Amino acid sequence: MNDRAVFLEKDGTLVEDGRAGADPAKLRLLPGASQGLARLRAAGFRIFIVSHQPGVARGQFREADLTLVVRRLEELLARRTPRSRASITNASGLLAYSYWGLPDHYDPRAELEWGYGSIMGDRDINEHDFNFLYWMPSLAKISKYDPPIGAEAVVNICVNKMKPLEPDPMMLDFSADNMYSNHIARLVSWHRHYTRFWKESAMFCDLRYADFYNQFAPNNIGITGEGEPKFYHAVTGTD
Repeated sequence: MNDRAVFLEKDGTLVEDGRAGADPAKLRLLPGASQGLARLRAAGFRIFIVSHQPGVARGQFREADLTLVVRRLEELLARRTPRSRASITNASGLLAYSYWGLPDHYDPRAELEWGYGSIMGDRDINEHDFNFLYWMPSLAKISKYDPPIGAEAVVNICVNKMKPLEPDPMMLDFSADNMYSNHIARLVSWHRHYTRFWKESAMFCDLRYADFYNQFAPNNIGITGEGEPKFYHAVTGTD
């Protein structure tokens, strides 16, 4: 296995420094950039290209806007060295997806809070709070048995636990007509707040929480909402 690697800054090394921002039309390769990459590859180096983008932090453009810049860079590099097109694809080291980590983690169309949450941050959130809503009917269909609980009932359990929001079943309606609605915005807002505190700060188990539906609990209702503060107090002695 080749363990030799070179890490290159994109701006000022491969392209003109600071020229493009989030506009792919302004991207210009520096003289010798593609040839230099080809020589590094020929020498057996793995190439990683990174990019510092303060414009995202300053609110000048969105992280998602950089996707087009990444694609344009890869097009320019492939055009300059057509014989190495396969090795240049995704040569920038930045995935041409709106979020990274696992670019197609489960089905982003069926778990909108996952995709939207990733776009709002800097990575694939990899948080499974609502994942059972995907797997429960999917496994039931594969195994040819009826789900243990109906869609309306399980949705009502979930939305009644998403305090301080008022119960709104449309927050879990991932249809094309609803996917860009205020209902979904509220879902993403609740999810980011919940996971940032209980998982990323308090370090609750991702696969165990949120505990909405629980087949072993009375009426299949989990402990989320009441359980997390109780465990937190028991461990830390604080409210």
